[in-house]
Amino acid sequence: MNLLIYIIITGIIQGHILAFYLLLSNKGNKKANKILGLLILSFSITISHFVFYALSTYNNYPHLLLIFEPLIFTFGPLFLFYERTLISKNYIFSKTKFFHFIPAIACIAFYSPFYFSGANVKLLFVTNNSYQILIDISRNVEIIHLIQMFIYLIIINKDLKKYHNQILKSYSSLEKINLNWLKLIVILFMSVYAVVVFLLFFEILGFWEFSAIYGTKIIGVLVSLCVYIIGYRGLVQPEIFVSFENEETESKQTSKSEVAKTFDNGSMTALLDFMLDKKPYLKEDLTLAELAKQIGFSRNQLSALINSGTGENFYMFINKYRVEEVKRQLANSEKSHYTILAIAFESGFPSKSSFHNIFKKFTGITPMEFRNSLTIQESN
Repeated sequence: MNLLIYIIITGIIQGHILAFYLLLSNKGNKKANKILGLLILSFSITISHFVFYALSTYNNYPHLLLIFEPLIFTFGPLFLFYERTLISKNYIFSKTKFFHFIPAIACIAFYSPFYFSGANVKLLFVTNNSYQILIDISRNVEIIHLIQMFIYLIIINKDLKKYHNQILKSYSSLEKINLNWLKLIVILFMSVYAVVVFLLFFEILGFWEFSAIYGTKIIGVLVSLCVYIIGYRGLVQPEIFVSFENEETESKQTSKSEVAKTFDNGSMTALLDFMLDKKPYLKEDLTLAELAKQIGFSRNQLSALINSGTGENFYMFINKYRVEEVKRQLANSEKSHYTILAIAFESGFPSKSSFHNIFKKFTGITPMEFRNSLTIQESN
């Protein structure tokens, strides 16, 4: 048994342990954790095929042939359900959601004649050239699965983009609303399936022996590494076990008449005056709902006002004020002994990384470069 097989077996064991932990855990977002547990369990069971194939287990247990094939059609639906459950408090599992598993059921139905065949018939596919027929069928099933997974990844990416835009409309800080975990899983999926496509392309070109000898081990190791990463990140990243602390996003668009009424009342002037006088942006986790309540607007009204009056979303609108506050404080001689980071925190920025990124986005230079430019101006 070589090292690659040991890696795959270790991944299978870890995957099962993590899956059952998530399925039985009562911490955080229980619904999302259970779905992720099912996804990891599907992964872990499926990669057992690579071990059975490498160790010739099918010769002794032919009834295990193709039993893992239907599970690959559950990856996309489970990932979609996990993503939507994690970012939406009100995601409901209606009966229509089960339609996502029709491909898996169809796969079972397609292979059912083979499943009900005797052991002697199944052994023929393993011990003689008839096995190539099985390989060809499995390849076609894999192509269908790739198309299905590609569609799900497109849907999930659209979901994440839409959710990110909704966050920018309601929050001034993204520290507690982290989509990096979901983006990481998308990248892992895309990486694995890119390799699968590459191996299929090799088979089509006639290099099926390379795929048969090395392909199963390569895919098995990659999926095992995915399980390692998900397992590690799942244990050290709180967002896998704790649902996002987000409020409900806007349920409807503000009407044109409401926007017009807002401007008729001189609300844009009132908003700008409030920002200068009260400096609400100094609160690092300020939200659209909080600011709207302070001024006396509705969430939708304030959102439309900011968007129409400045062309910016709430996130950019607030952080622009924070950048200007930092610039003022850096220019204040009484705070020359303050560190840049201390001034950033006083100005409402929640972290060093977000501060540097946003400051450079608005000014085109780093905070240190800005402070140095002030020093040069003073010396001149």
